Amino acid sequence: RRTSHVPRLLWAFPAPSVHDQGHYAIEMIDKLLSEGKLARLYSRLVEEERVMSSVMTEFDETHDPYLFFIRGELQPDVDVGQVEQLVAAEIDRLLDGPLPDSELRRARNQCLSQFLADFETPLDQAAQLGLLETLRGFEYWNSYVGRIESVSADDIRAAANNYLRPEGSTKGILINEQSSGAEPHAPEA
Repeated sequence: RRTSHVPRLLWAFPAPSVHDQGHYAIEMIDKLLSEGKLARLYSRLVEEERVMSSVMTEFDETHDPYLFFIRGELQPDVDVGQVEQLVAAEIDRLLDGPLPDSELRRARNQCLSQFLADFETPLDQAAQLGLLETLRGFEYWNSYVGRIESVSADDIRAAANNYLRPEGSTKGILINEQSSGAEPHAPEA
């Protein structure tokens, strides 16, 4: 916990590398939770509950296991604990709630659209091919579409259960110094 002018939450979970089949399910979870205004975290935390002004997830393709991040800016005077509970509830919904085909299709289309957009120009193609060769080899490019299309609701539940557990996570919280009554933290020399 640190103080800040804008309260923020950063929640990090362990995440698989591109070599793990769970990678594709986590990539879909990334889209389900925060890609666009229909995404679960945005619609719940920003639109419905109005406890955050912005929320996003971040998941990168990495050679080794890394992290899946949930981050956002809280509205002033909102209890961080309430926001944590709402985020946890959305993760639990991935585990226990329905995953409609339309929602899976939207997330799948977003994954595929982003993948193809990364190859738009010759420079993009060169950069992506170099990255792909570094991460997994050229076959990653050839197999990506099929692997994303094969991710099922059960795969998403298994990945959420395996990776998005509070007990394996780390949180960083910046609280609003005016509403908390706390003194701002001075940077260490």
